[in-house]
Amino acid sequence: MLSINIGKNIRLINIKVAVTLLLALMVAGFFESVNAQIEAPSLRCIESDSLTWQIPDINCGELDGFVIYRANEIEGSYEVVDTIFNITQTTYGAPNPFGLRWYYYMSSLADCPDEELLFSDTLSNLPLVSVPILSLSVLDEGVLIEWEKSSDPQIDTYVIYRNTAAGTVPIDTVFGQLQYLDENADAENRSEIYYILAMDDCGTKSFFDEPHNTILLDYDIVECEQRIDFEWNAYMNWPGGISRHLLWVGETIDGEFSIIDTISAGAFSVSFDQLVKGEEICFYISAVQSELGAESRSNIICLIPEIVEPVRDLMVLDACYDGNTGLLNIDWFRNENAELQSWDLQIRSADGGNFISVLRDGDPDLGITISNKQVNVPVGLSMPLEVRVMTTDLCDLEVVSESFFTLYLELEEQTETTNIISWEWLPAELPGTLIRELEKTYLDGSRDQIGLLEDEISSYRDGISVSDPNDGRICYVKNVSGQLELPNGENYNFSCVSNELCVTQEIKMYIPNAFRPEGVNDIFKPSILFQESITDYSLRIFDRWGGILFESANPNIGWDGTVDGEGMDPGLYTYFIEIRSDRDETIRKSGALHLVR
Repeated sequence: MLSINIGKNIRLINIKVAVTLLLALMVAGFFESVNAQIEAPSLRCIESDSLTWQIPDINCGELDGFVIYRANEIEGSYEVVDTIFNITQTTYGAPNPFGLRWYYYMSSLADCPDEELLFSDTLSNLPLVSVPILSLSVLDEGVLIEWEKSSDPQIDTYVIYRNTAAGTVPIDTVFGQLQYLDENADAENRSEIYYILAMDDCGTKSFFDEPHNTILLDYDIVECEQRIDFEWNAYMNWPGGISRHLLWVGETIDGEFSIIDTISAGAFSVSFDQLVKGEEICFYISAVQSELGAESRSNIICLIPEIVEPVRDLMVLDACYDGNTGLLNIDWFRNENAELQSWDLQIRSADGGNFISVLRDGDPDLGITISNKQVNVPVGLSMPLEVRVMTTDLCDLEVVSESFFTLYLELEEQTETTNIISWEWLPAELPGTLIRELEKTYLDGSRDQIGLLEDEISSYRDGISVSDPNDGRICYVKNVSGQLELPNGENYNFSCVSNELCVTQEIKMYIPNAFRPEGVNDIFKPSILFQESITDYSLRIFDRWGGILFESANPNIGWDGTVDGEGMDPGLYTYFIEIRSDRDETIRKSGALHLVR
């Protein structure tokens, strides 16, 4: 069995390398067994070239003393400085008159043959390494400070310093932890500045590192723009600087927050323009350092905004003209909490011109959403009408709704076989149900109800039969009704009936050029299609010298070829027909007529 004993005054060259070799030999099987370890002293600190350690517990045998090693480089060749045989000694003076840099570690002397020899941590006589702060976050309970673990292995104690009116003073000392909550900070009102110092068991402290400061978030509310403007100070002294800022928002100080904006590293202000009057809202800003994975957050600002609530969702819901009363019924909507100074209903003819104010109110009802008003239509305006509402809030901000067109039927185009009916009316762009029907009344008084299709929003093409006299005059009325869901969740029910549009077909007239009183065609008169549309009728027959032989004001009564009961001689006569229709059209026809016997 191979064994190793470290006796008095033995000089070792690079003991750690030797021990590493011994361990390798053990793994390779050169040692039969390892039953225990020879614990090293715990080297606690080096102060003014004086070493301090803690005596280890040796379980394998008697403790005989301690061995101290040193080198000029941490990975250098270590030599034995001294061997201590006083097993109660815990300090050692190592003079260093030339101020050289030294690295030290220790091992124990023990009567433990065949056992593994352990070594202490390696410490140097260099100043303790400064401790960098990772982040400072302002919490409801105080400022949470987080820092990196010291690279000096003997460090387990940290001293927290804060700038105060009395200077930079220690506020607490913590052991074995890398964060601290400063419950006495005033980070809601000022930017607090902190340092963390490492301290060893000798009471030696590291130098002050760069200070870190909390972020103080401040704000200003712009009442008339429903906006809050934020400003904050920079978080200082992260290596690599700030990567970005984040704006967080939540409903309450204890609730969940979410990111609503990302701000560049060099910007220290941002605005939020979605404030709602009377609704609490909370904010904070955080600075992010991506390489460190660190984030420092500001104080939280919670407020119930005192703003002028603007007009939102302003719209005309319906504008229905009642032809019987001559009144225009207008329904319009705005948000319930809008702080109005005045509103103004305005109309004009849909084909253009200036809007005319028909009703205004300088003392509007607050707390309502739907306003119902009836107005007279000013003289000189023609249908359809274009309606809008304009509001002015307490900040003198004017908001104008989109235009709404009254339900008014017009004849867009007419052919012998088609009537195209059009209208401007469109419902407000809101979810809901809509029923649109077109009622047709024929010449004989019969009616048809037509449900309009989705693609028939603004017009309807109606087929006409030229062979059906009942189609000579058709009157149209459009009915709309439905229910819309308003922006505030309420339901709005509406219905409106349009004007009646009566369309008369163009009169068609066919005139014979001869007739035989004793034959089949024994009466001379024109054949008229859509005769029911005639309002005035005149038929006159002339002889060759221009004398009037016959007159009729009834399209059903024609000339039978007689004058005062006596048959006229066969020959050439002249006719003249004049018709006026209810379309305000005049038709005149004249020509030669052959009387045959």
